[in-house]
Amino acid sequence: MFLVGDGAARFAERRGIARVDSASLVTDVARAQLADALARRSSRSSGGTVGAVARDPAGNVAAATSTGGITGKRSGRIGDSPVAGAGTYADNGFGAASATGEGEGILRVVLTARVVALLGAEGDPGEAALSALSRMRERVGARGGVVVVDARGRFGVARTTDTMPWSLSCDGRETESGY
Repeated sequence: MFLVGDGAARFAERRGIARVDSASLVTDVARAQLADALARRSSRSSGGTVGAVARDPAGNVAAATSTGGITGKRSGRIGDSPVAGAGTYADNGFGAASATGEGEGILRVVLTARVVALLGAEGDPGEAALSALSRMRERVGARGGVVVVDARGRFGVARTTDTMPWSLSCDGRETESGY
């Protein structure tokens, strides 16, 4: 369930969650980025999504996605990161995926649910991710990137963006990384 705006404020108030001055949540860097975006009439951000996928020795998978969002976004906008199946998805039977990129497109095609569903059919996590990203590009013209781990513990990464830094760690040691 999502609560935003006045409904979220009333919910928090009823539960005794203290309000904070919203200005205290905005950094000088964010203010500068907003001023720049407004001056250019652009909502493109420079990035800031952090995604992770994992599989434990018992075979449980997990995914997490966090983002700074889009600079200058519409008030009340909910992006893809918190939406299960869009920016983040995990299913012990198949695998887990975390996405970054153009959030509205990711939402429209429920990108990470699509990647995880393809894991059985595609066989390779990277191929499943690339297939879903290609389909997103065809259907809605959006670009993105995905990190994915399947139920057997195989890792994959794919992107249709210019860059997407990533790193793979096994048993606490970095074993691979790329852009």
